[in-house]
Amino acid sequence: MTAAIVETLAKEFSVKPEHARRVLELLQAGSKVPYIARYRRAEIGSFNDGSIRRFARRLKQLDELDKRRGSLLRSLEESQKSNEAPEPDKATAQAKSSAESAPSAASDEAAVEPEAAKPEAAEPQAAEPETAEPETAEPQAAEPQAAE
Repeated sequence: MTAAIVETLAKEFSVKPEHARRVLELLQAGSKVPYIARYRRAEIGSFNDGSIRRFARRLKQLDELDKRRGSLLRSLEESQKSNEAPEPDKATAQAKSSAESAPSAASDEAAVEPEAAKPEAAEPQAAEPETAEPETAEPQAAEPQAAE
């Protein structure tokens, strides 16, 4: 996956893949950005101090994304393995599936009743106008007395 990351970073920063790979190697070796920018100029091409810092931030983002992708894939594989429990025998499995697929008459009637009730519930009801005044959070102040 590192080769794909290097290619992606090279395209994003408009540099040659070998320069991006060398910056990646220097950063992974623990070299600091100012050192790379000043003393490794011939190896890194057109990278300057700021672009190396942006490169390092983007590299960190892509590494975290790659780790997250890997953990999600492992999680999916584990969940698929747990869902694929071995069946005890084919006869038992067939008996269970035939019992589940043949519903009883009572369950057919129950299934029909909710469908008949759905159109009634789906019709919009007319909103009744509110006759009561809404309560306010503060008590209403007494009306001012007329000045005499």
